[in-house]
Amino acid sequence: MSEKTQKKSSAGFWNEAKWLLDRPVRARSGVNLSKLSKVTKEGQVVLVPDKVLGEGYLTHKITIAALAFSERAKKQINSAGGKVISVDELKKMHPQGDGVQLVV
Repeated sequence: MSEKTQKKSSAGFWNEAKWLLDRPVRARSGVNLSKLSKVTKEGQVVLVPDKVLGEGYLTHKITIAALAFSERAKKQINSAGGKVISVDELKKMHPQGDGVQLVV
């Protein structure tokens, strides 16, 4: 699977996200904090349609919604000043997907 980051707007964002969130578990590989640190900027809102893993360090605060988080990832996100939310919370906050970065 190739690595990609995307920004989508309107209903197209949630259509893409739903497709990625509904993938079988065997098609997922997890996203490490080191990757999130590289592809995001301070204050961004991010959707990870997979599990966030604690490998590496997060160097800035971001809001992350994901299917699951490792305990180490949660601790590091919170200690960097970031926020961990559920996908449902993200949908309520950004119903059109505007301003949300999709990280796969």
